[in-house]
Amino acid sequence: MTNSKENLTWQKGPITTEEEKSPTARVRNVNPRVIVKLKDLSPARDNGFSASDLFSQESVDYPDFASKTNFKQHFDSELLNNLKRRFKDSKGIDPSTKRPPRLELWNDAIVEDRKQGHELAHELRKLDVVKTAYLHPGPVEPPMVNAANDPLSTLQTYLDPAPAGIDARYAWTVPGGDGEKQKLADVEWGWNLNHEDLMGINFIRRGMRNYEDVAHGTKVLGVIAARDNSKHCVGITPGLETVVTSGQWEYKDDFVSAEAVLCAISELDKGDVLLLEAQTKMYGKTNIPVEAEPAVFDLVKRATDLGIIVIAAAGNGAVDLDQVQDDEQQSVFDLNSPNSWQDSGAIIVGSAWPYINIDNDLEWYRLGNSCFGSRIDCFACGDAVVTLSSDYWGVNRDKWSKSFSATSAAAAIVAGAALSIQGILEKHAQPKLSPQEMRNLLSDTQFNTKSKNYPTDLIGVMPDLSEIIKRLL
Repeated sequence: MTNSKENLTWQKGPITTEEEKSPTARVRNVNPRVIVKLKDLSPARDNGFSASDLFSQESVDYPDFASKTNFKQHFDSELLNNLKRRFKDSKGIDPSTKRPPRLELWNDAIVEDRKQGHELAHELRKLDVVKTAYLHPGPVEPPMVNAANDPLSTLQTYLDPAPAGIDARYAWTVPGGDGEKQKLADVEWGWNLNHEDLMGINFIRRGMRNYEDVAHGTKVLGVIAARDNSKHCVGITPGLETVVTSGQWEYKDDFVSAEAVLCAISELDKGDVLLLEAQTKMYGKTNIPVEAEPAVFDLVKRATDLGIIVIAAAGNGAVDLDQVQDDEQQSVFDLNSPNSWQDSGAIIVGSAWPYINIDNDLEWYRLGNSCFGSRIDCFACGDAVVTLSSDYWGVNRDKWSKSFSATSAAAAIVAGAALSIQGILEKHAQPKLSPQEMRNLLSDTQFNTKSKNYPTDLIGVMPDLSEIIKRLL
């Protein structure tokens, strides 16, 4: 593969749709679930409580069905206790953290239907004992667009030097740059872990393995960790040692978000990387970052407090995140609203596509479906990314793709960059970066690659590993 800008070809044309989706569409009738965060533990009981218990404490009217709606603790108590012990032992990771989110305050209940759930959440938010309440949005497709709409490319240009890529090729020349001894956790729907280009990785499986979007997870792992074995493509960190897979489908009809994140965190340590290949629908906006769900936000904040690097897809809703407001009309992602916006510590990634202009210079433009806003830290290629793939059933072990796209691909690329950096530092006996330090480096505008319309397109910059590594060593 050449690194020469002159030989890059970005063709436009139809792409054959890959056989990676279910042959018969499955209706996803998941259990509607109301999630509530209390202000303190006093209303809660060891064996749970009913919604009417909360309303009765304030002597207000409540829906008839509330007496039959029973809440239980949202998160597994054993995992929470483990997390508390680890947080207590992690002194000095984030000096700005005065008090971590109290995850034991989260509770959930199954309701009869989504209309009932919306009504109950609306009434619960009025109570003094309730911090927030919402109806879990349910399954939202991972952030990848239809392959048939993508441009065609046969090169892994995201590995190349800037401005075409993040320069993983330079990182490979530095000991540890291949991700040696590093650990990644990926939260999404499914994976084909038997792909021949993923052999040798230590997989830790959490949650129920499912057959929804197996190709998507396989593509993500291909971008990051495809082995250097003369087969197909090679990942950004082909020496990655351990991958934790945490599925959002807990059971056939039970889709979770925050619980999957907690399971992933339970397997990670300071300096490891957590990748959120998920998007959600909240506050009237579709396909936005999954941390828009308040319970997920608390988990992400806890992870970054522990020193875990969190990389999250910005989502493919083409949403201006600065305009997203919660049920209390507070800004969720707008950095220019400091009185309402809270920082989870995650690195949020948008996507862009490359264009070679008449002077043969490569320019980056925000993909039309990528979310954008002041909260976006980085971008990477989301245009026909070459990687591994899988058939729907996860049987094929040698499938590859030339059409991985949008913020899913971009977030995977940035996660690979973060793993490469941590690997180099560990190999050189230096401390791994904290979440804030990593975000500062990956989003530094002084030496990373800017898009053509920076800063008005609000997608940040693309990391340049060669420049970053030179500043670290």
